[in-house]
Amino acid sequence: MAVRTPHCFVQFYITKKLSKTNNSSIVSKRSVERLYYPEPHFFRYFVKKPQRRSPLINRGYWLRMYAIEHFTKQFLEEPSEKKKIILCGLAAVDLCLNSDPLAFQWLSKYPDKCQNVIFVDIDYPELIDRKLEVISQTPQLRDLLNAAAVPVGRSAALTPVDSRYLALGCDLADIERLEKILNENIDLERFRFCLLEQIIPNGEEHPFAQKMIQHFNNLQTPLKSIHKYPNLEEQERRFLDAGWNFANARSLWDLWSDPSFISREQKIALNETEPFDEWEEFFLFTSHYFFLMATQPSKPKSGFDQTCSCLTNKSFTSTPMDIQQKDQLQPLMKQFKLSSESGGQRRFGAIMPISEYVLGHHGGLGGQSRLNTTQVYKTSLMSPVTSSLPPLKAEARMCHTITAFGEGCCLLVGGRTSPDRAMSDCWLYTKATWERAEDVPVALYRHCATAISFRATYRGVLIYGGRTTAGKIENGWYLWDTIRGWSTVEVLGTKIQPRFGAVMTSTDEENGILLGGMGDDGTIFQEAWTWSLADLETEPKVKLAVAIEDGLREPTSGNPSIIFRFGACLVWSSIHLFLVGGISFRLLPQKLDIIELYTRRASSKYHESASKFAHRLTPSALDLSMTEGDSLPLLVGHSVFGSKGALIIVAGGAVCFSFGTFWNQKVWTVQAQLNYDSSGEEEAVWSLERNPECCIISTPNPQQKTETDHQITQSVTTPVINPENFPIVGAIQRGRVETAHHFNQIIDRSTPFVIEGLDLGSCVTEWTLDNLERKIGIERPVVVHETSEQHLDFQKKNFRYVTKPFGEFAQQIKQGSRQYLRSLAAEKPSARPAELSDDFPDLKPDFELPPQLETVKRNAHSSPLRISGPVIMWLHYDVMANVLCQIQGSKRLILYPPSDVKFLDIQPGASSSSLNVFSPDAVIHHPHLQQAHPYETILSPGDILYIPPLWFHTASPRDNLSVSVNVFFRNFNQPGTYAAGRDVYGNRDLQAYENGRKDVERIVRSFAGLPADVGRFYLERLAGELAERARVYGTRR
Repeated sequence: MAVRTPHCFVQFYITKKLSKTNNSSIVSKRSVERLYYPEPHFFRYFVKKPQRRSPLINRGYWLRMYAIEHFTKQFLEEPSEKKKIILCGLAAVDLCLNSDPLAFQWLSKYPDKCQNVIFVDIDYPELIDRKLEVISQTPQLRDLLNAAAVPVGRSAALTPVDSRYLALGCDLADIERLEKILNENIDLERFRFCLLEQIIPNGEEHPFAQKMIQHFNNLQTPLKSIHKYPNLEEQERRFLDAGWNFANARSLWDLWSDPSFISREQKIALNETEPFDEWEEFFLFTSHYFFLMATQPSKPKSGFDQTCSCLTNKSFTSTPMDIQQKDQLQPLMKQFKLSSESGGQRRFGAIMPISEYVLGHHGGLGGQSRLNTTQVYKTSLMSPVTSSLPPLKAEARMCHTITAFGEGCCLLVGGRTSPDRAMSDCWLYTKATWERAEDVPVALYRHCATAISFRATYRGVLIYGGRTTAGKIENGWYLWDTIRGWSTVEVLGTKIQPRFGAVMTSTDEENGILLGGMGDDGTIFQEAWTWSLADLETEPKVKLAVAIEDGLREPTSGNPSIIFRFGACLVWSSIHLFLVGGISFRLLPQKLDIIELYTRRASSKYHESASKFAHRLTPSALDLSMTEGDSLPLLVGHSVFGSKGALIIVAGGAVCFSFGTFWNQKVWTVQAQLNYDSSGEEEAVWSLERNPECCIISTPNPQQKTETDHQITQSVTTPVINPENFPIVGAIQRGRVETAHHFNQIIDRSTPFVIEGLDLGSCVTEWTLDNLERKIGIERPVVVHETSEQHLDFQKKNFRYVTKPFGEFAQQIKQGSRQYLRSLAAEKPSARPAELSDDFPDLKPDFELPPQLETVKRNAHSSPLRISGPVIMWLHYDVMANVLCQIQGSKRLILYPPSDVKFLDIQPGASSSSLNVFSPDAVIHHPHLQQAHPYETILSPGDILYIPPLWFHTASPRDNLSVSVNVFFRNFNQPGTYAAGRDVYGNRDLQAYENGRKDVERIVRSFAGLPADVGRFYLERLAGELAERARVYGTRR
């Protein structure tokens, strides 16, 4: 078969023979397809058991797939009357199966653009045969090709499946044979070559490059080209030297940052589909992968080189450090020494001073989960730490701030658990104790904070920006002080665009600067602002002004983009102001990770306005000398503290895409070689204490109040909330459960927990409504709750029970009907609990509790199937513990601890409330809700929520469909605990409570005949005694 064409698009993902990567790669692409792509899906036919990848992997693969689609579409849209051919050469990356369905995606999605196009798949002969088998056995693929029969076993030659799709079995390493086959069959005049591959722009020593190289070496598939062609310029030269007329390469981060490539709206839509906060790690990945376009013999008209003006601006992505950059940066007069000692593994924590020679590093993300512990560091000038930091009984968190102000005082603000669960609680460290402080008005993480000192007596903390629970970018300014707690700061005049991950610092008592940060579209702001405070002690206000904005003025020295960062630290150390780490608009050489921005005159603490200060910023590279054998740390997720002219850098690291995690294993000290102290003070080297985990405290039970809590309350002299009345609230803790013992520990804690990463079976992918209709049967009668209102209310019965065929119910749910199905037992539903495996035998093979939940299986009571449309489930509690397994769709849940029963309008003898706590005005109509302690989470397919007994919970769907399975189980082992007799729904109150209610009736009747005021007097006394007994009982361990 010979085809004459002047236009050919040659697509190669990676030109290496990577023999063990495809299984992982194709599963990742399927994960992206399921989340981000509308039907029809085509990766599904090549992935038998799909898995949901992490948000970082999903975002990285989405960008790779989008880049291929973008430039393929650009090629196909170019006007031409000639045939166009797309050669998909994937044998280089896919030893297991050439399973990229690009041809089918395009034939389905853009049939009009494929009228004059031929797709050619190239792979090893045996793998092409396997792919053709899949096509022949899959009508959805075969029908797109209009092929009555798909030839199999003939892949050694160019095999025509139909006029638009050819398959060729050939090892890409056998260039001569490949060229011979193509020349015999296709007459090519013009080529366009598309390549996606790795680079190492900062050399082999960069931590990400180390992990990436090691990963492929371990697979025995070394990345050979990166050593010869390490950066974009070398990759372009690689093609030009080979005779191509034009070659242009851009990093994936360049493409991501280009609004003409990906629109702002597209980026925001990605965040709405899947919460995401791995920006630094995404930056590292996309800076080490590039997309190259080469043409021969003529340059393309609709240029890859013309898609973004930044194509020629590669000053920070091409080489580690060129001569021009060195000339632009002001040299620092003093040399600095970078020394290191052993440290601990955590990132995105917060650092605080404990004493002059002791630091604490709190929270962050550890090797397995988020932490609520504090590591203690001491200087070498001090003897070992003898007194431990008092425990901070706060929920584990990351991306929070701890700001030191005044003498020995620090304020911890916010943070997050998952990216869509910000925290609002604040904690004050003073007099060597932690106290619960007033919540910040908006739950925040990745905000910036700085201390405020005014007129020698005023001490406070100013915060700005950050992300909120709903993923929104906050643009508010808030001021906390020791007298009034939190105040909202009014913004006068110019307002800036909302951002998170920015840095700011004070420059004098009422002024400061703010640098960088990121917007809601994942773009780093190239600007600096000054801020000025006024009326601090009455109604605080802030006035903002542009200090530096890209393009507004020429910088006094250097390229201003090196100071505009995301996730950096801005720290004063003696008279120096340093900017440390973070990510920028370009990948910076590691030598620029730490720069000095400003040197203050030692004779004056404050000497000029913030505006003048900002214009005097002079980014200067440090001339760092290091101990032989040391390498620079990866300054992501790190924490920095300034002390006596030195910087102490602790922790940090990053997940290097799918290649593994890099941890900074040392504590780094950056110190001037020339001492500031004329007395010749001995140099201090900081290290991690041998036993740093001074406060390993699990998330406490909100119902418990310890003796220590009481002591803390008595010592309060600032606006602090009593922990008994305001226990820890926020996001429900998430994590993996590796063993049955681990799950039993979660049960013993009596707090909710979201379990991630366990295998529930094929139900997570198979239980679409269409499949459920087939498995359950469209004629199967089911009883559903049907309503016209958004919120189901069991007390008011604002719904009706309707029996209808399951097929009718499913069709109505598809149309957005407000209905809810809670399955009943197939036989004797009024007498027997629901059991999924018995009630729906065809669903049994699809759903299975993993072995880690053996306790649930062993003590199971019932397992109802739940299917709902867009309705809010009523707030209620269950007497039995249960695990809620989310199968399809996602939903938001709010839970309250049992101690909140008095705030939730639960009538005596009832287990549900009419309150709709999702309503925006719920607190207005029910002020007592302000005293309650809600916990929140989002459940996605595959998540398992453990709900302890008596925890109130309600759910609001985020999609029009939610499918889940509850498994109720008995976790109280004492005989006689549960009520005797029938309990179909598993929500009969415990036997002791039922007996107690009878005793109450007997006691009330015993006062019959006495005057009303006398009876009330004694009943209220008895009620008080019972309340006191309840309080004491609740403090038991």
